[in-house]
Amino acid sequence: MSEIKKLSLVTFIGMTMALCANVRNIPILAATGWQLVSYLLFAIIFLALPMAAMCGELSSMFPGEGGLQLWVKEGLGEKWGFATAWIVWVQMFPGMVMVASTLGPALGNTLGNNAMGNDPMFIFGCIMVIYWIITLLNLKFDMAKYGGQVGVWLGVYIPCIML
Repeated sequence: MSEIKKLSLVTFIGMTMALCANVRNIPILAATGWQLVSYLLFAIIFLALPMAAMCGELSSMFPGEGGLQLWVKEGLGEKWGFATAWIVWVQMFPGMVMVASTLGPALGNTLGNNAMGNDPMFIFGCIMVIYWIITLLNLKFDMAKYGGQVGVWLGVYIPCIML
């Protein structure tokens, strides 16, 4: 059996922040105004807390690598474990493409070449390059851990402070 890896609280908070709040979402969230506080409290109480309690219980009952796929496989069998892994992958694929698609326009604006940032082939190239870099890094390193520790500072905290 492989060594059980643990996340620190700071890494877990960073990973959660990276999923919920980033520079792309801040203007949309700000447009909601003070109503956002009640929406976020509702989401925390009725979604985040039950999910955190459930994940904490399941991870202590089924320690090992695999997370959601492992829990479903242990509870419902091999077929449903595979289906869960497939559904998570299918859900993440378009989300990661959307995240990677922001690089092309950002790079074009940074270089002062808006035409390059709006070129669909350049954006497609950026998506492919970022996707393969992330894929190769995930094969070698625990990128969720590094993303939670370093990426959230570079992509959320520092840009928010600068804004």
